[in-house]
Amino acid sequence: MLSGLLWLLGFGTTLVAGMLQRIVAFLVWLDLSNRLRAVRSAALAPNVRELIPAAALQRQFAAQFLSVGLTLAACTLPALARPAGAAGVLAWGLLALNLVRAIRTGRGWRQRIGDGRAAVAEQSVTI
Repeated sequence: MLSGLLWLLGFGTTLVAGMLQRIVAFLVWLDLSNRLRAVRSAALAPNVRELIPAAALQRQFAAQFLSVGLTLAACTLPALARPAGAAGVLAWGLLALNLVRAIRTGRGWRQRIGDGRAAVAEQSVTI
C-alpha cells in the first residue's frame, strides 16, 4: 500500500502539478508573444518565470511534499489522516492560486496590448 501511495501520490500528482504550472505559464507566454508580434510591438512578453515566480512554485511543492509525507504516515497512524487531507487541500489550493496568477497576469498584458500600451511595458528576457 505504501509503494502504491508513493507512486501515485508522491510521483504522479507531484509531476502533474509541476508540469501543469510550467505548461500554463508557457502557453500564456506564447499567446502574449504572438499578440505582441501581431501588433509589431517592440516590447517583449514577460518571462515564463515572471508569470509564476520560483518562490510560488517552491511553496506549492513544499505543501505537496508535506501532503505526501503526512498521507504516507497516516497509513500507520490514522490520526494523521485529517492533517494529510488539509495539507492536500493546501497544496492543490496553492496550485490553483499559481495558475490563476499566471492567467491574470496574461490578461493584464493582453489588455495593454489591445490598448497599445505594450510598448511602454518593461522589457524582459524570453525563454
